[in-house]
Amino acid sequence: LSGDYSQPELKRLARRLFVNLALNAIEFLRFDPRRPQEALEHIENIGLENHTRATAKGRGVLVLTAHFGNWDLLACAQALWGIPLTIVSKEINPQWLNKYWMYTRSSCGMEILPARGARARLLAALAEGRTVGFVFDQKMNGPQALKIPLFGMHCYTTPGLAELALDSGAPIIPVFMRRLPQGGHRVEIGEAIAVTKNGDRAESLRLTTLACQHALEEQVRRHPEQWLWLHRRWAEKR
Repeated sequence: LSGDYSQPELKRLARRLFVNLALNAIEFLRFDPRRPQEALEHIENIGLENHTRATAKGRGVLVLTAHFGNWDLLACAQALWGIPLTIVSKEINPQWLNKYWMYTRSSCGMEILPARGARARLLAALAEGRTVGFVFDQKMNGPQALKIPLFGMHCYTTPGLAELALDSGAPIIPVFMRRLPQGGHRVEIGEAIAVTKNGDRAESLRLTTLACQHALEEQVRRHPEQWLWLHRRWAEKR
C-alpha cells in the first residue's frame, strides 16, 4: 500500500490516523451511558437492508468488522438500533478504565463475552438469531492461524469467523464505521461475503477467510487513515 503514496502523503495519512484515535478517545469519554441514544444523532446508516436480508435466513448474522473508524461507537450504534448484538472483548488496563469501558458499552444493550471460552455461547447466540460482531484484523498466534495475504504480504489470520459461519450457517456481512470529513460518522453495511462449503473443511476455511481478508483490504484501501495501523499485523506468530 505504501507504494501507492508519496512520502508527504504518507505523513499526512499518519497524522490523520492519530487525529482519528484522539477523536475516538474524546468521543468515548463524552459518551453518556445514562442517555446512550444521544450517540445516534450524528451517525448515518447505509445498507441496513443487507443486515435485514441476512437476518431473514434465520441462522443469525456474523458481522465482519475491524479496528476502523470509531469501532467502539459502531458496536454501540448497532445495539442502539435494536440489533441483538453479541461481541467478544478483551479486558484493558487499568481495571477502573476497563470497568467503565464495559459498563458504557453494556448500557447500549449488547452482550459482551470474555475473550476465552466464548465459542459455545457464540454458536448459541447465532442459533437464537442474534448478530455476532467479529473484529477480524488482528494477528493470530498458534497452530490454527492461517497464512493469508493482506496487501500482498502474508500475515497470520484467524479462521474463527469462517469456522462460525461453516458451523452455524450464518451469513457474513461486512460492517464498518468511518469518520466523515464534515463531522459525524457513517456506518456502511455491505452485501454478504461468499462462504465456501465444498466438502473440504480446511480449504473451505481458507477460501472463506481469504474472502473476508479481501473485504477488509478493500475497506482499508478506500480509507487508509481510518484503520489502526499500529497493530503488528505482519509479525511472525509466536
